[in-house]
Amino acid sequence: MKLNKVEFLTSAADPSSLPKLNYPAVAFAGRSNVGKSSLINTILNRKNFARTSNSPGKTRLINYYTVNDALNLVDLPGYGYAKVSFKMRKKWQQLIEHFLSNCDSLKLVLLIIDVRRGFMEQDAELLEWLLFNNLELQIVITKSDKISKQKAIKIKQDIILQNNLHNEPILFSAVKIRGVTEIWSSIKSATS
Repeated sequence: MKLNKVEFLTSAADPSSLPKLNYPAVAFAGRSNVGKSSLINTILNRKNFARTSNSPGKTRLINYYTVNDALNLVDLPGYGYAKVSFKMRKKWQQLIEHFLSNCDSLKLVLLIIDVRRGFMEQDAELLEWLLFNNLELQIVITKSDKISKQKAIKIKQDIILQNNLHNEPILFSAVKIRGVTEIWSSIKSATS
């Protein structure tokens, strides 16, 4: 995809501050520290557009971006971060669920999985919730350069079998710039 214009739109901390979106939306969901920000920066061909951090739980707000005045990308807070209070985790969960349930322009959820951690219980819960609510989803397996190609393919096949998926997960690497075309293809297919 040709990226003519990429802008930060706004951040939201609670359901009352969620903006009304004018364009089709694609949400990025995943556990803390799975590489969501690196994925967003890579597919937007920007270095530090979405904030990256070595410490998990950095994204605490829903962050909105606009691409080419035609598409909204929505970075959801990471779930499963243990060093945040239970109350804060619950607040994030409610914010994420409110967004996913009420965003009329939401066309696709990219469920981000870290290849080294695999598909965990919270990922399975979110996947089940997305399927139950008939939301279009695409699994993206990040950091695929961190293990051998054979192991990455095996993890991908296991996720397909365990979850009876109709579309294949995408293997992505911000370091090797792998999977970008496939992600844009999935976004285009869902938003066209």
